[in-house]
Amino acid sequence: MGRAVTIAPRTELGDSHNFGRRVSVSGDRIRKPRTVFWEWLLLAKDSPLRRVLDEAARRDGLGPDAFTFLPELRFVRSRGHEGGEVERALLKPLPKPSKAGRRSLARIVGRSVALLSWIGVADLHWENLVLGVGARGRIVFAPLDIEMILADLSLPTETKLLPDAAIPLVWI
Repeated sequence: MGRAVTIAPRTELGDSHNFGRRVSVSGDRIRKPRTVFWEWLLLAKDSPLRRVLDEAARRDGLGPDAFTFLPELRFVRSRGHEGGEVERALLKPLPKPSKAGRRSLARIVGRSVALLSWIGVADLHWENLVLGVGARGRIVFAPLDIEMILADLSLPTETKLLPDAAIPLVWI
């Protein structure tokens, strides 16, 4: 006989911040004890920023799929004044890439780094990012925890997406 397993209705994620409050997961939603406006602006299909990005991509010849590496998540406003909820991003692992698949992934990563640097999204270490295949079969590479936006980033390494390696000087 199998053993009954009790699952807590909410599981806390990450470290404690914002006066001891934590991000938590419950079923298919992530509850955040802070504004989810920045995530909504970048990750919700119905956001005005996504419409502007899609229109710019069409106008500049990038095509309608230029920003499909961003997930299309649903957001729920909190009943109180603080925080909100977002659906969990359910992704499949990347398949073994073909030559075309590697090119596609490189294009997606390049566009993501460019977009996130341009709008000043910071604190993009690997714990804040997802990479996988979404429900529509498209590669998703995006941040899920956007607390800082419009930062003055002079180098792409300041997003924390690229390593900040010291390059030794060679004297000739």
